[in-house]
Amino acid sequence: MFADIVRTHRLRLGLTQDDLAAKSEVSVRTVRAIEAGRIARPRPATVRRMADVFGLAGGDREQFHEAALGDRGADAARRPEGPVPAQLPADVPGFTGRRAELATLDDLIEPAEATTHRAVVISAVSGTGGVGKTALAVRWAHRTADLFPDGQVYVNLRGYDPDQPVTPADALAHILEALGVPRTDIPAEPAARAAQYRTRTTGRRLLILLDNAADAAQVRPLLPGSASCAVLITSRDRLAGLVARDGAHHIDLDLLPLGDATTLLRRLIGQRVDAEPDATATLAHQCARLPLALRIAAELAVAHPTTSLADLVAELADHRRRLALLDADGDPRTAVTAVFSWSVRHLSPQAARLFRLLGLHPGPDLTLPAAASLTAAPAPQTREWLTELTRAHLLTEHTPGRYTFHDLLRAYAAELAHTQEPADDRHAAVRRALDHYVHTGHAAAHAIDVHRDPIDVSPPAPGVTPERIDELGHAQTWFAAERAVLLAAIHQAGAAGLDAHVWQLAWTIGPFLHRSGYWLDLLTTQQAAIGATRLVNDPVNEAVAHRLLARAYERLARYEEARAHHQQSLDLLREFAPHHGGRVLAHIALSAMDAQRGDYIAAVNHAEQAVRVSVANDNRAGEGSALNAMAWYLAQLGDYPRALSYGERALAAVQEAAHPHGESGAWDTLGYIHHRLGHYPRAIECYRQALDLATATVNRYHQAVALVRIGDACAGAGDADDARAAWRRALAILVDLGHADAESVRAKLRDAS
Repeated sequence: MFADIVRTHRLRLGLTQDDLAAKSEVSVRTVRAIEAGRIARPRPATVRRMADVFGLAGGDREQFHEAALGDRGADAARRPEGPVPAQLPADVPGFTGRRAELATLDDLIEPAEATTHRAVVISAVSGTGGVGKTALAVRWAHRTADLFPDGQVYVNLRGYDPDQPVTPADALAHILEALGVPRTDIPAEPAARAAQYRTRTTGRRLLILLDNAADAAQVRPLLPGSASCAVLITSRDRLAGLVARDGAHHIDLDLLPLGDATTLLRRLIGQRVDAEPDATATLAHQCARLPLALRIAAELAVAHPTTSLADLVAELADHRRRLALLDADGDPRTAVTAVFSWSVRHLSPQAARLFRLLGLHPGPDLTLPAAASLTAAPAPQTREWLTELTRAHLLTEHTPGRYTFHDLLRAYAAELAHTQEPADDRHAAVRRALDHYVHTGHAAAHAIDVHRDPIDVSPPAPGVTPERIDELGHAQTWFAAERAVLLAAIHQAGAAGLDAHVWQLAWTIGPFLHRSGYWLDLLTTQQAAIGATRLVNDPVNEAVAHRLLARAYERLARYEEARAHHQQSLDLLREFAPHHGGRVLAHIALSAMDAQRGDYIAAVNHAEQAVRVSVANDNRAGEGSALNAMAWYLAQLGDYPRALSYGERALAAVQEAAHPHGESGAWDTLGYIHHRLGHYPRAIECYRQALDLATATVNRYHQAVALVRIGDACAGAGDADDARAAWRRALAILVDLGHADAESVRAKLRDAS
């Protein structure tokens, strides 16, 4: 029905399909697909644009919208299960030109019914920095989003970031999460992630936009195996390997033609451009017709409405001549640098200093408190300077409260910092930034686990304003947002010889990486921490790093290496810190390693040692965890009376220590023991306690586990209805999490029916 209405209105107005595409700012391919009935449910934005073109209002407009958005049957029937990602960045305001390139991209997308017979489309858009590669890719992606009803995924690969380009493994993790895979279910090994990615994309009509790629090696693992997907890649590199080996279609993006460059200035500046056409053309040439430079220059013109464009052009020409003495090779980036310099020169001194210091920040983005620490200035003033930088297009608030800038601007800011800031001032700024993350991360780590052995950190440098984090949810959110920054900070601290910051930052982020499934990051950060603690002769914190490194090896199924590092951790603590709580954790970890090999007797022995150490050190939380390990392994050996005794002692210890995570585990163990003894009512009662604590600590997976076990105990007691009810609740959680355990719960429900 919608296809017929679109065709009728188009013909009534005497428009061709190309006319409708141009007026509605969608692709010709999209218009053809709609009229052919291949898009049953276009995006609301597309519908609104076409309604505007057709001049529809009132009831006619409502009918048009209902016809477009109400026909969901065919599309819903075709769509695979799972979330529909919509990750495209906002369309670029004032986008101008690039008609030929957009048409070329349109031609690469085949009709939907042909997708099973064509190769994966990879369009590598290359060009110098600031030429508008991302803008073109984002504009085209928005124009054609209707052709990809299973979603659009966006990844900024940061290929030209000076410190931390995104690894293929991290990019795969991002895409898998976008496709509905829980972080805990994403494999640790890159090859396994790539295999899961290909499985998840098979049969789905997805658009995957890979922005700012460094080279073909970074991109190749991110290519889906399904011919139904399209991949659009931007890079300064020509990606010749993708063209030769993977059938990529290459588009080399040139500078804007002069007409389009002046049109862009007109859209951004306004009618002043028409009053000074010669000055406008000169300004376009001075900006090398690069969209990034044109936008910055336009912002400067808008900020000085009483200054003529001719005067601004003369000012830029004078400053550019000075820069040309340093760099006169004709590279368009020279013009960009001139515009950057021109724009920075019009900043307030404080905002200009902040811009320079931002070049020293580890990146890729930062918050207001981090910027305040970097500059040693109060937050209100820092906010004003950040606003000044964003208004000058020298900084972007890409998500609320988080600021970043183009990598060319980052490089220019770093260059200014090294040429205009004294070495001592640069070192102090880097130290303040790292102190900010150490002290904020220390508070966040404590909020996540109040029973974790603390570390001694030196007072922050004057001017540092750490963020206040004293609540679990806030801590988890902070670590998730700052993960890339913290990883870059560890790298920067090592390069600067600030070894204490290296291991302290690794200590703060370690548990988050472990619980969130970033096993490779955990591996590299703790390896760096071990090296740093050795340089500063700190064997106690070296032992902590060994334990965290062992956890990474466990998750990577490298068990012998894990055992070796757990043993090294234990040996160091025995010699240098016999009262450290890490000794208990080391024994518990080694008991788990024994159990993993099926040696439950050895596991019990290690757990007994953990109990003795925790009692000797008056560590009630550790004692509870050790007693619970004893109870669990004795239950695996079938010694239920002793297991029950240890389980009850474990519960008392963790309750006294106010350790909710430990208490949830103790109730779960007691429920398991009573279940095995046939004490079904008591088992259900214990499991319900575990469920309540898992709910209170917002651990959804443990909620599902408790519900599954409640269902098992109810089934054992002959309460089939209650069993099915518990399993259904568990299944709903597991399905929502996308967890593999969902299938075993479905099997229980099938058997019960």
